[in-house]
Amino acid sequence: MNRCLVLATLLLLSATTTPALARIRQLWTEQQIGDKSDLIVMAKVVEVRDTGVRTTIPNIARGNVPIAAVEMEATFEVSAVLKGTHEKPKLVFVYLRQAKHEPWRGEPELVGFDARDKKQYLLFLKREEDGRYSAVVGQTDPADAVREVGRPMMPVEVNGGDKP
Repeated sequence: MNRCLVLATLLLLSATTTPALARIRQLWTEQQIGDKSDLIVMAKVVEVRDTGVRTTIPNIARGNVPIAAVEMEATFEVSAVLKGTHEKPKLVFVYLRQAKHEPWRGEPELVGFDARDKKQYLLFLKREEDGRYSAVVGQTDPADAVREVGRPMMPVEVNGGDKP
């Protein structure tokens, strides 16, 4: 009787449980992100382009299926260097986007940019061998290293626009 009850309970549980949809990921502290960065900049995106490179997002899958991705490049105009050295007025940031976005629990925290938005970002970067930059935290969850810092300020008219 006891054996039948245990067997029935196990059968019922196996028929009604669902697989876990969460994933294990690194939780970065502000200190870790700053310490590991080769370069920290304030910058505005001026151009975004698809490189044509097809790949997968590293260290993550939907079930057993790797997540197809497309390599993207965003060109940023640097307004301030907070850590590291960068002499040029612009830098190229490489990141991934899902080839076909299908929302699901545990999905990667990717980034996306639109040059028309004129948004300013705080970027925590590592230099790649080819001279481009990527998020210091990697390509799976780059949102941890890319922070929007606000809208561009509009010119303020003094005295209602009257000349002094």
